[in-house]
Amino acid sequence: MNAPRAGIPLRPDHGAIADAAMRSLTRAVLARSWAVLEPGGDDLEIAERAWGHDRDVALLLRAATAPATVANSATLSTISVAFLTSLVPVSAGAALLGRGLNLSFDGTGPIALSALQVPPATWVAEGQPIPVRQGIVGGVMLTPFKLATIVVLTSEVIRNSNAEAVVRQALLNSVAGSLDAALFGNDAATPELRPAGLLYDIEALEPSDATDKFAAMANDISALITSVAWIAGNSNVTLIAAPAQAVRLLMAPARPYLVLMSASLPDKTVVAVANDAVASVAELPSIDASRDSVVHMNDAPAQLNTGTPAPPTYSMYQTDSVSLRLRWPVSWALRDPRALAWMQDVTW
Repeated sequence: MNAPRAGIPLRPDHGAIADAAMRSLTRAVLARSWAVLEPGGDDLEIAERAWGHDRDVALLLRAATAPATVANSATLSTISVAFLTSLVPVSAGAALLGRGLNLSFDGTGPIALSALQVPPATWVAEGQPIPVRQGIVGGVMLTPFKLATIVVLTSEVIRNSNAEAVVRQALLNSVAGSLDAALFGNDAATPELRPAGLLYDIEALEPSDATDKFAAMANDISALITSVAWIAGNSNVTLIAAPAQAVRLLMAPARPYLVLMSASLPDKTVVAVANDAVASVAELPSIDASRDSVVHMNDAPAQLNTGTPAPPTYSMYQTDSVSLRLRWPVSWALRDPRALAWMQDVTW
């Protein structure tokens, strides 16, 4: 008797999973926004009426006030990853963090990360003792931080039939630029405020002085890759470049490494990093909506209750608007400074 033929197992479409999770997050934001626009509105009831088939929306709305349980933590974790994944088209930083070592604080404090330098194996004769060497050297702390922003949308935008697409893009754009600027910066960490930029305290390599631009580019990339190869191995390297240099790299006939473009990098800047050396935690974003708030419309807002004028202020009630406050717990650390190399003022 012939055995039954086995079917081809369905493989999950990770892009579709991320898109569905981000869609649920956007709908949760809309439900919360509609609730503040309707007198006595309840976000859970609104979500049930609008998207009763989307169970994750209710889960996200409850997560803001109730702790995650064993039953729902996996879904919330998927949505956390989806938010980072959804940022990839607008953020080179999100793409890099997604390829690195992804961890979770799980409600605890900082995570101690050891830099791993594996000693070389040696040939050992039969019956002879095998040498033991210390493999863990140095280390850094991965500390919790968060990105936060407030986005103001009019009630007409919230109620519009295209609100889901508009709100989704507003959420992504509000953090994408800030993430890249901080991640690819060279500022030191500020305790209780922000992590250090990946370039912090790493001296830039000297670019090639070759007069031919293609030769200069080849020499520069070779020097960058060589500098991090001892950790990266054969191919686990990502190149991040300013827009003009990224375009030239993407037009090269052979491109064995991933190339990312970031407008946050100064022109003529190129970075090479071993992916596994970047550790990060990106958790579920928290989003609140208010119609009763007054906000200082400024990138460097002042406190409104000190008696000092802080123009321009914006009343949500007076302008029939909703303020969306996003807080995204996201942190990163470079496990070993030798895993990153960068150049500025390249000639190509």
